[in-house]
Amino acid sequence: MLVGWLLSRKGTRSHRAFMVLNIPGYNIGTFAMPFTQGFLGPVGVLITSIFDVGNAFICLGGAYGVAAAVKDGKGFDFKRVLKALSVSVPFLVHIGTVLMIVSFAAGIAVYLRGEGRSRLFTAAALTLQLLFVFGVK
Repeated sequence: MLVGWLLSRKGTRSHRAFMVLNIPGYNIGTFAMPFTQGFLGPVGVLITSIFDVGNAFICLGGAYGVAAAVKDGKGFDFKRVLKALSVSVPFLVHIGTVLMIVSFAAGIAVYLRGEGRSRLFTAAALTLQLLFVFGVK
């Protein structure tokens, strides 16, 4: 983001926001993924996908919030960045997905350590969570 800011010093606010938003991102899905699969196979695709999750947080979260603050032209304000993040649908979807994965992993751990009723309750909760994730109505 800093590189985008520095490269667009003499540009308009819109151009500066554009540079701040687009410089820190990587085009993983359309460019790197086919090469990774060809060279490294399924494990490479998995590793690249994990990298892309972090890339998405930066591009859809941090860079979007900073670019929105730059475009406003009122100076950098952390509150404004948080406000932009709170309405960014892709960022919120990524946060929700990470929370679902963590809670699912925690549920598996509870299921494996539990006995009797706790195991039954955890299995039911995990089943409902899977139905929600896959969109079964």
